[in-house]
Amino acid sequence: MKNGSILDNFDAIQQCKVLVVGSGGLGCEILKGLALSGFKHIETIDMDTIDLSNLNRQFLFRESDIGQSKAEVAARFVNNRVNDVQVIAHNCKIQDKDLNFYRQFSIVICGLDSIVARRWLNATMKPFGDEPIDGDSPEHLTWIMERALERAKEFNITGVDFRLTQGVVKRIIPAVASTNAIIAGSCVLEALKLASNIGCPLDNYLTFSNINGAYFAKVR
Repeated sequence: MKNGSILDNFDAIQQCKVLVVGSGGLGCEILKGLALSGFKHIETIDMDTIDLSNLNRQFLFRESDIGQSKAEVAARFVNNRVNDVQVIAHNCKIQDKDLNFYRQFSIVICGLDSIVARRWLNATMKPFGDEPIDGDSPEHLTWIMERALERAKEFNITGVDFRLTQGVVKRIIPAVASTNAIIAGSCVLEALKLASNIGCPLDNYLTFSNINGAYFAKVR
């Protein structure tokens, strides 16, 4: 690759505006990864405050931060530790922002653990208008299943049915610190590729094996 192309790609990363929705377990990891990957214009939104139970896995926070805004503390930490990065915090509900707020970003990364907030965000970015995705609505689930079947057919993925779709839409999977780091790292890598065009983005899904060490592979 020519030097000019490398510089152009890096400039694209630096100019890309990214929104991290959620400043907790996943959000902390994502913010760190984005800042260290060259992204300069980052914003994060979270209505929550820091609790003692957060400190074991949300590493941007300290005991002295308990009771303060997660978004504001996370943004301040990254701004102080990484040169030439501007992280802007929004201490509010995601529903408080209008569509124009979300449209200004090239990339939006979701790091939420609230099913209600996830549904609202998905509804904002998906074709149901202002109506949130309803895991008990046959119409919504059928639409999601049909889109999933199209993708499954393209990549020879089996097992997609209505029951599986409903389980995916309604289920929240508990996570620990290492899980957050793995998922966040994958999200940041995809954002880096999308912003810079330096590599092919993930076009199906990713497997992770931790039997004899960390191993990632794209499944064909």
